[in-house]
Amino acid sequence: WNKMGFQGEHPVGFFLVIGKSPQSVEYKRIFSNVGNAYDHNTGVFTAPTNGLYYFTFSTYGYSTHAAGAVLVKNAVRQISTYDSPSTDGSDSGSNAAVLQLSTGDKVHVELWDNGQVFDNLNGHTTFSGFLLFSL
Repeated sequence: WNKMGFQGEHPVGFFLVIGKSPQSVEYKRIFSNVGNAYDHNTGVFTAPTNGLYYFTFSTYGYSTHAAGAVLVKNAVRQISTYDSPSTDGSDSGSNAAVLQLSTGDKVHVELWDNGQVFDNLNGHTTFSGFLLFSL
C-alpha cells in the first residue's frame, strides 16, 4: 500500500486570520508532507489514490470573535469546530474524521463566516491527515 501523510500548522510567529467564508486556511509550517499531496500554497490536500483517510484539525481563537473552522471535502462541509464569542479569554477546539476518498478528491479546512483563528510558535491551529489504507 502507498505511504502518504502530512501535518501542518500556521506560519511561525503570530498570525491572525479573519475572513468571510469560504476562505481556505493555508498552513505554511509543514512538519511532514510524504507524497506531496498537501499544497501549502492553497491549503488543499488532494488524494493521490483511492482509500480511507484520517484527518484531524484544531483551532484556537480569542473570545472577542467566533473561533472555528470546517473540514471540507469537494466543496461539501463534513465536520467542524466552533466557539462563539465569550468572556473567558480564549477558546480551542478539535475534530477528526475518517473519509473515503477517490483519486483527485480535495480536502481542506475553511474558516467559519467572519470567524478567526490564531496561532504562534506553540502550534495551536493545525491540520493533519494520512492514508489508513488503499481501496
